[in-house]
Amino acid sequence: MQIYAVPGRLVRDPATRLVVDSDGIDVDPNDPHWVRLLADGDVVAGSPEVSLSLTRDRLIEIATVEGAPFETDANKPAILAAIQSHRDANKPEA
Repeated sequence: MQIYAVPGRLVRDPATRLVVDSDGIDVDPNDPHWVRLLADGDVVAGSPEVSLSLTRDRLIEIATVEGAPFETDANKPAILAAIQSHRDANKPEA
């Protein structure tokens, strides 16, 4: 799986200690470290364009629409659903 850091986030590969940049890196999709960073919104899978368009401000906007403050655990399902919806909408056509 190819992942990219969300703009404004400094993300390092724990194996190499190198920064994940705009070129992205290939990672194991079952690695708990990357799964957590994906869920937290620090990285995105897919194209760099998805990374640029999915920022913390956009997630806050989505979360606010859902009616719960962004930083609460109660809103985590809405945020994860928004991330998945965003990925689905930005999938390249095969």
